[in-house]
Amino acid sequence: MTHDHPDSPTPEQVALDCLHAGIDAAHPRHVVRRKLSRDGSVLTVDGESFDLDSFSTVLVLGGGNAAGEMAASLETTLGDYLSGGIVVTDTPAETETVEVRPGDHPLPSERNRDATEDILSAAEEADDETLVIAPISGGGSALLSAPAEGISLDSFRTVTDGLLRSGADIHDINTVRRALSSVKDGGLAEAAAPARVVGLVVSDVIGDDPAVVASGPTYPSRASAEDASAILSEFLDEVPADIEAALETLESAAVPSESAASPPATAAIRRTGPAIRGSRT
Repeated sequence: MTHDHPDSPTPEQVALDCLHAGIDAAHPRHVVRRKLSRDGSVLTVDGESFDLDSFSTVLVLGGGNAAGEMAASLETTLGDYLSGGIVVTDTPAETETVEVRPGDHPLPSERNRDATEDILSAAEEADDETLVIAPISGGGSALLSAPAEGISLDSFRTVTDGLLRSGADIHDINTVRRALSSVKDGGLAEAAAPARVVGLVVSDVIGDDPAVVASGPTYPSRASAEDASAILSEFLDEVPADIEAALETLESAAVPSESAASPPATAAIRRTGPAIRGSRT
């Protein structure tokens, strides 16, 4: 975006033009268009190519503040190859094929959970002839959120709120989120196996670690239940009983998941554009 000035621009006008240009360049739709292109049946994602004719189904499944705009851009790029999909976001966007579900931020809500469970269900129906494109962005840790089995939404909210208020950094908060969620820590990619999964990750965290953005739905980390328990003990005076029980069960199992070793369904993890740093996921 540029602005014409009748006279020579002042330094302030130049600075504002630069600011507007930066914001425009980081717009989710523009970021996706820069990193994705289609030539006939060949989809290229940041230099990696996929023949869409080799897939019977192409789905868009994901979440985050920018997920709606990313889905809208993907619709334009994929055209008739797109079969459907669901994203959850707190920023509405107009789409025709992908269902954009409204969610809440920064704390997970019932509609966040319901949308995420529908996204996981859609992923679980994928097969080895399915391509799943997962738009993931900042805000996804709350928006794309479903507590693990045995953990109530109220307890999940209580712990999330407590950590946000405690001064814990985003890495610690997301370590806990990954341990307590069915969709984090590679959970979305694992649910979609044996489909091919391409994660489109727009980073809003320093270092651009894809395991941290939205707590890594398509990207498993090495964080453990023991790590999560230690963080909760450090920052919270009291931990809900169902969360303590879930973490104890995970710790006693002490067996690394297959996704922690190598994500079976993740074809590529790509940061699609400039990071907007400093905000929480």
